[in-house]
Amino acid sequence: MKKKCFFLIISLCAISLYSFAQDTTKYKLRLSLPLVDLPKNYSLPYYTPSMQQSLELSNDFYELSIWGIDALGDKIFIQKSKEYTKGRKIGNAIFKYAASLAFSKYGSELPIPLGVWGHEEFHRSVLGTGNISSKNGNWIFNRWDGTVYGISDETLTQVKSENLDNLLYSYVAGVQYEIALNQKTTINDFYKRRTYPKNALLLYNAYYVYNYFSFSTSAISDSVKVLAPPHESKIPTERDYAGADLTAWVYDMFNPSEPYNARDPFPGGDGVNRRIGYSDLTSEAQSFLEKQKNLSLLNFINPAIFFVNRIKVNNNFSLNLFTQYSPTHFGNDMAVFIPA
Repeated sequence: MKKKCFFLIISLCAISLYSFAQDTTKYKLRLSLPLVDLPKNYSLPYYTPSMQQSLELSNDFYELSIWGIDALGDKIFIQKSKEYTKGRKIGNAIFKYAASLAFSKYGSELPIPLGVWGHEEFHRSVLGTGNISSKNGNWIFNRWDGTVYGISDETLTQVKSENLDNLLYSYVAGVQYEIALNQKTTINDFYKRRTYPKNALLLYNAYYVYNYFSFSTSAISDSVKVLAPPHESKIPTERDYAGADLTAWVYDMFNPSEPYNARDPFPGGDGVNRRIGYSDLTSEAQSFLEKQKNLSLLNFINPAIFFVNRIKVNNNFSLNLFTQYSPTHFGNDMAVFIPA
């Protein structure tokens, strides 16, 4: 009750926090602090964060990171004692892009609100709509291994038999995070121009989704199913609830009547091996997954990935155009966005 009163009080406060004293044409840093998301903060089996809050918080951390890289590049290459030559400009641009790309890949794994954390929070949010409580395994106050844990085999068996759509949605919600972040970033950088756009992050997120599909459609997924269990807990609730998201998604989609606990037993421990390999799928399911991998290439059709954040038609009109593909609990969703 006290927590609900606290959120009610906070909801009366300002939701957004913006950087100040900046050029209205281009900005260096723009933050949005999502204190409350109603009714999600009340309806989920945990209080915070909701899916939208997770997206906003991780976007803020990327904003801060890219802002820091932008400032560091200028500090290194723009010096009062030296002329800012063409060579130094090129060096600055290369440094900023390389640092941004490296941070997008490696920094995203940090156990704070960044990529992997947001990916897992999207899983948790969907599970939460089915009243399933879980923990983020990529959070500094829990652990650092990129999992969603705290869910028993019995719970997963019940969810599959009683609410299959929720289970399927939860599997793909993870990569939906990367796709949603790219949509938000592309549109934000179109309408609110910044001194250094997040082009490298857009490239990495599109690659991440495609690479996840590539892993899921290869024999590597079968190898991981065998090699990973010895490094996982023998206690089912301490293991990641999905294993490999996309093979689990397709497996349960094409085997809706098979009980969840009919999966292979977990070697040397209790419960089932939650990991599904590519060879576990029927030929029909494999073909479907291969098609989804190819469709995920649509996420690369985005001029902002290639440094074109807006296309100027004339002095009074600019636009951009990008496509997105996302796996869903019912198959997939594809869209064309034209911010103008």
